[in-house]
Amino acid sequence: MERRAPPKEMTAMMLTLAVDPEKMATDWGRVQLQHAIKRCQDCKTLMTCRYWLTDVHRDPRAFRSFCPNAGMFERFRGDRRSKAR
Repeated sequence: MERRAPPKEMTAMMLTLAVDPEKMATDWGRVQLQHAIKRCQDCKTLMTCRYWLTDVHRDPRAFRSFCPNAGMFERFRGDRRSKAR
């Protein structure tokens, strides 16, 4: 599989959600990460994503409704444990 760099929106989403890309690649696998990058590159909701990333009043859970990688991001969110308490 061809290695791809994540689109800037994917990188921004990881930063926003406190996702550690190295931990994700290690725990989930580099092939799966490349599939996630491809999903992001082919995303049909790019404008929604960009708006959400720049909106200071965004609903922190709203990415789940438009992001094709939402499940992956949710799994590796850095703040996941603190919200469960």
